[in-house]
Amino acid sequence: MNLTALFFRTKKKINLLPKDPFEESLLGRVLSWGLTVGKWIVIVTQIVVVSVFLFRFSLDRKLNNLRRDIGKEVVKIKAYESIENNFRLAQARVLLAKDLIANQDKIKLGFKEQAQLIPDDIWLEKIEINQKQINLVAYAYSMNSFNRFLENLRVSKKFKKISIQNIESGAEKQAKLKFNLTVDFQEENGR
Repeated sequence: MNLTALFFRTKKKINLLPKDPFEESLLGRVLSWGLTVGKWIVIVTQIVVVSVFLFRFSLDRKLNNLRRDIGKEVVKIKAYESIENNFRLAQARVLLAKDLIANQDKIKLGFKEQAQLIPDDIWLEKIEINQKQINLVAYAYSMNSFNRFLENLRVSKKFKKISIQNIESGAEKQAKLKFNLTVDFQEENGR
């Protein structure tokens, strides 16, 4: 016997089943390969599906935690809502006060001018003065005092436009007439 044959002896396969000629054909080998590869594809697919299913549980837990945290933050924000509304209201009042203070001189001038221009037998029921105009509701005992008042406004250099909104009988206040008047201020140079 040959020494190399003893050391490098190859194992012989013993197959007691007869060989099928279909397994040796091209179609048989392709089917055998396809079944082996298909089995591994199914196994890998199942592993991917199970891992995605398990990953979904962690995503659901994170989603629930986020919803709980958002709920807590919404409660905090709603708690500050009334404070914010009060703050905005206070800001609006501050802006209105700043506007009134800035236009205080013009409003004082409007009162002063009106007081000088109104005849004695005219009295005011309502007066509104802002930075652009004066609105008033007044009563006059006579047509002469009403005409004198309009003439005083017309010749004044402080006013540019006089609009009579309404004239009616002033009988309920023992006056000749009741009138509603709007007077626009002259634009000042530099403003």
